Amino acid sequence: MPIAPPVHAVAAPARVPALDGLRGVAVLLVLASHVASGWRVDGVGHWLLAPFASGWLGVDLFFALSGYLITAQLVATRGAADYFRAFYLRRLRRIWPLQLLLLATLAAVAWGIAPDTAWGAQARPQLPWLVAHLANVPIALEQSFAALPAGTSHLWSLAVEEQFYAVWPLVVAVVAPRRLLGVALCGALASVAARLAMGLAGHATEAFVLPVTRADGLMLGAAVAAAGRHVTIPVRGVGLAALGVYLAVAMLEGATWQLHPGVQGIGLLACSAAAAGLVAWARTGPSSPLDAAWLRWCGQRSYGLYVWHFPVMQAMDTLAEPAPGAAGLPAVAQRLAAVLVTFPLAEASWRCWERRWLTPRRQADASPREAPAIAA
Repeated sequence: MPIAPPVHAVAAPARVPALDGLRGVAVLLVLASHVASGWRVDGVGHWLLAPFASGWLGVDLFFALSGYLITAQLVATRGAADYFRAFYLRRLRRIWPLQLLLLATLAAVAWGIAPDTAWGAQARPQLPWLVAHLANVPIALEQSFAALPAGTSHLWSLAVEEQFYAVWPLVVAVVAPRRLLGVALCGALASVAARLAMGLAGHATEAFVLPVTRADGLMLGAAVAAAGRHVTIPVRGVGLAALGVYLAVAMLEGATWQLHPGVQGIGLLACSAAAAGLVAWARTGPSSPLDAAWLRWCGQRSYGLYVWHFPVMQAMDTLAEPAPGAAGLPAVAQRLAAVLVTFPLAEASWRCWERRWLTPRRQADASPREAPAIAA
């Protein structure tokens, strides 16, 4: 199948500090969600906790970022002789080293350190799904996040992104650039319709983790890239709108739960649209709070933060479980401690392992942000 000559309407993503800051926001939201999940309160406290407990919506921000960055890269190199090879080699160098390190750690625990535990018994048959980037499949098959061993269920979102990488480069290669925006928007609407239909049919868990039903965030991010710089984003307006959408969905989630059809159908679409708006603003806007050095640092290490935080939390949950009659740390404080451990772990993971796999040139000018956006 012939591929059209390269089109330069969209430049390959350069270093945009605000995009790193936006990743920082996304990963901090996810961390806050998992910390807050250890705190069960009623009454007013429940509603005050809702914006933190609903931080899993940061995943939708990651999806929009990934859709934008990957599409911008692909459009910029469309028609090149090594279009597919270069894209997948970049993904391989950036994604696999950290995931292999995680999988090796899990395998060591499952077969060597704790082979006779319930966790080890569950982990051994499930590890092949993780190796194949199909962590979302057992969740969908068993309609439960408990289908994966504790500390690994968060990998479903990485699986969605990696499955997106398997298909989207071909779409960008064969679709005329002038039609790519329309294809992305239609894809987003089709994904929402499929998710809502599956949710109403009683398949809410499957709808939450499968790529076909979670593609709207990725597609809206891709639409931002396909639109180029022809879309003007009002800085103050998009920030206030995104905050309003997030709080509204957080309150709705607090009144129901994240797999409720209303949250899945309208809530996630609204969050994805707001996330795409933030991406469009961040890539073109002037200096903003997203440029803060500490926030960009979090964004640049967000791949490691995302991958490591949940296994660390689950390990601390297990190790710190109090003996009968003993007083243990409150769950929230324990999970905060896990987060504090995760930050230096993510830094060490990048400095000592991940960047070794990049080419010398990319080592010199790459940052940890070049991982999948959900964890970059």
